[in-house]
Amino acid sequence: MCGRSRCALAPEQVEQAAGVQPGRWTERERYRPSYNVQPGHWTPIVRLDEQQQGRMLQTMKWGLVPSFTKQGETPDHFRMFNARSETVTEKPVFSRLLTRQRCVVLLEGFYEWKADAGGKKQPYFVSFEEGAVMRMAGLYDVWAGGADGPLATYTIMTVDASPKLTWLHNRMPVLLQDDAAVEAWLGDSSNGSEQQRDEQQQQHHEEGV
Repeated sequence: MCGRSRCALAPEQVEQAAGVQPGRWTERERYRPSYNVQPGHWTPIVRLDEQQQGRMLQTMKWGLVPSFTKQGETPDHFRMFNARSETVTEKPVFSRLLTRQRCVVLLEGFYEWKADAGGKKQPYFVSFEEGAVMRMAGLYDVWAGGADGPLATYTIMTVDASPKLTWLHNRMPVLLQDDAAVEAWLGDSSNGSEQQRDEQQQQHHEEGV
């Protein structure tokens, strides 16, 4: 998917979409609603707390910066803002996060660009009907070398585009369609990424986006 999305939700809308109790939002003050979100932008994600028992919100930067990044290195948020679900278990930078560092990214939709007959690129906004919040499967990490202390970042999992979107792009985010899917993704099953991908692929064929 392209590296542009939208999250202009009011904080109260974020909390409602996340399904968390009031007061369970870490670094809430960093969130700034925006119609033009790109890697390096702070957005709200849902993750399990340190006890792996309850959900909480945390504002993180889009674009994964691995915890093993060298001290003093300049973070590159464009390098790993997406992770292919088909290969995530094969790449140590992602597979090590599957057990305890999964997250759900809350966005209103994402942008893709397609060139017209004249070669000019036209942006298209992909979203659910009636403005429903998109909940995307993600992975997060925390780098101790941030300029202002530990830096929490995330990547969005992707899958083959649904039949309705193949005209626009060949990839799309892994969308968690309901609360059961969110619970399944935030669980600690080692094969969760493969299961989630297979379920979404099947849903694509039946319903599309």
